[in-house]
Amino acid sequence: MLDNSHQRIPIKTAGISLARGKPASVKYKKQGVVTGVFKKKNMDNNLSMLLKITDSDNKIYGKYFALSTGKEDYDITFYPEGGYLLTGTACRVAFKALDRSGNSLYVKISLLDDNGNTILTDSTFHCGMGSFSFTPKAGQHYRVWATNKQGLSKLFELPEPQNSAHALSITDFKDKLQISILAAQNAPDEKLFLLLHLRGAVLYAGWVDGNNGRAVELVKGLYPLGLVQCLLLDKQMNPVSERLCFIANRLTPNCTFETDKAVYGKKEHITATITLTDRQGNPVKGNLSVAITDQALGVADTSHSIQSTLLLTSELRGRIETPSFYFSENERAPKALDLLLMTQRWRRYRLAEIIKGKMDTARLLPERYFSLSGKLESKKPFKDGETGIVKVSNLYIGLNKTLRTRPDGTFDLDSLEFEEGTPIGVTGLKKNQNSSLPAYGKKKFNIEIKKDTFPIKPFSMPQALIAKQTCMRDKTILPVVAYYAGFRHFFLNQVTVKPSYPGSENDRELDKQDIAKLNCSNAWELLDYLGIKMGNNEAGILSGTYKNQMVDPNIESGSINWAMFNYFSLSDFQTINFYRVDEVTYDLLSFIVSPTKEYYRNTNVYILDIKLNPAFDLHQLELMYHWSFYENTIYSKIRTDIYPLGYQAPVEFYAPRYENTSPEEIPPPDFRPTIFWKPDIQTDSTGRAEFSFYSSDSPGNYTVVIEGLTEKGEIIYTVKKINIR
Repeated sequence: MLDNSHQRIPIKTAGISLARGKPASVKYKKQGVVTGVFKKKNMDNNLSMLLKITDSDNKIYGKYFALSTGKEDYDITFYPEGGYLLTGTACRVAFKALDRSGNSLYVKISLLDDNGNTILTDSTFHCGMGSFSFTPKAGQHYRVWATNKQGLSKLFELPEPQNSAHALSITDFKDKLQISILAAQNAPDEKLFLLLHLRGAVLYAGWVDGNNGRAVELVKGLYPLGLVQCLLLDKQMNPVSERLCFIANRLTPNCTFETDKAVYGKKEHITATITLTDRQGNPVKGNLSVAITDQALGVADTSHSIQSTLLLTSELRGRIETPSFYFSENERAPKALDLLLMTQRWRRYRLAEIIKGKMDTARLLPERYFSLSGKLESKKPFKDGETGIVKVSNLYIGLNKTLRTRPDGTFDLDSLEFEEGTPIGVTGLKKNQNSSLPAYGKKKFNIEIKKDTFPIKPFSMPQALIAKQTCMRDKTILPVVAYYAGFRHFFLNQVTVKPSYPGSENDRELDKQDIAKLNCSNAWELLDYLGIKMGNNEAGILSGTYKNQMVDPNIESGSINWAMFNYFSLSDFQTINFYRVDEVTYDLLSFIVSPTKEYYRNTNVYILDIKLNPAFDLHQLELMYHWSFYENTIYSKIRTDIYPLGYQAPVEFYAPRYENTSPEEIPPPDFRPTIFWKPDIQTDSTGRAEFSFYSSDSPGNYTVVIEGLTEKGEIIYTVKKINIR
């Protein structure tokens, strides 16, 4: 077992088990080698095994592996450098060995000629990859005899040598890369076009003589880190040869991580400082992400990094085992990376087609904003002279649009941008050309929104309840169990959650965020959520009650009629206070004058105090209410609120603070596996950034992963440690 630096990890205990059958008999050595023995009858019904390992620091690892006896079939693919074996020219051939599950395996190979004579022997170097060099001869056929560790041997044919082809070859020196053109013994003497580019930026482009072996040199210190595609084309711009190389410029900025102490205790305040400088010590500005995780609970993923993602896996196709290894300080990494580039190939662009002017166009353009499409439906068809009007509004985000529908009642609105969970108010009305007043009425209109262009936020379904016996199978289980690959299982006591109620501290006031989270479709549903029941009183007037007590609605300046709620959108509300008038809340009735205020003092009554958005037009509300006063429009559906999918707002990572804890207050246990995460740390003009957080109750080593980019696009990746006792 190896770590990310390809060093062996000392093993304390190890276990191997199958999905069906008994655990294997396990032997392990101090060198980090684990050997498991299975019975054949158990292996017949299993395709994978689970390996659990505890190292010398009591860190637990768990991983599934494809189960193989070593006697299954395997395959080896051969990749001549530049694409061809050239007769009369020294050629390098890379190869990759994979088993039936797609896992790399170790093999030994022997290169044979037509007579079965052995030309050379070699073996895999890293992750099933290896290479060998020889000079092919015209008229000869070459084969490779391969044997894996279990002694299973196979014979493979090499590609046919070419007499009249050209190929690119790369020689990697310490400070430069040399790109050469190789030619077969009968290759035509012709001009070829050589193109080198790094992430689309052209490094070299020009005509070269294909037979003089001219080399182009790239000085590593002059270019950023990255994969370079070398492409050789003929006069018709058809590809002749392709080769990939990597500029491993090690002159990246320095990143230092310092804390105010070397060792910390539980729930202790930690102050950390990050400093970015170039190789000359000058400050560097950058944007960084910092994650600090407990090694015992959540092992940090060091097999992938910002370097391997941006510079390698995004450029190459197919699976890459442990991609961050190729950027490590391991002495085997450069050669292994070159083998990867020879065997994995690169297919990000079709440059030959682009040079000829044959460029693909995007089928779907990226979304730049949201659009709203729908239809205003009426029970009675639109007559001549009548038009449909749809009002779309949310005063918090500055949305207040009036749309005129098409003759069939359809409408569209583009350039919308809002956060997910934002209520959008939609009002529909029909207006006669000869009338100055729009027509409102109960259920006369229905607004249908096209969900494919304006998807509505789905309601989440809670997961099924866990059976009680699942958690209480063993009454001797401790509250915290630290087994199973580092996961902790918490068996919590039953918690009873009671809904909030008017007058309680946690529901005394609802702001616009609280209202949006309720996902109510209109103001009437909000009243229902608050527990306010609507109905006609003895005088036949619409009224609201809560627990059989009267509820009085007020909007800043005074009492309003309940029928006005028909014209409110949830986005019109800024805050809502719902409370019962008593000796404490009596003084809050500053907006009510006597004798009404004194009446409230002596009567059991609830107040629904609403504060509207400052941009709301109260005069317009009065006009709308006046037009429909004599119509039974109490529960009309001409106004509705929708909650479409918007952009996802950033959520701040939860981090407790313990400095204000009183001596008599005992904070709950803190076993967070990630004690700090912040994706938007920026260094200042001095190259420094300071942040603070608190340690948890779990002692041990914590991994600090720092990733990001400088203002010049240089990649930052550093792994540090913090110790908590």
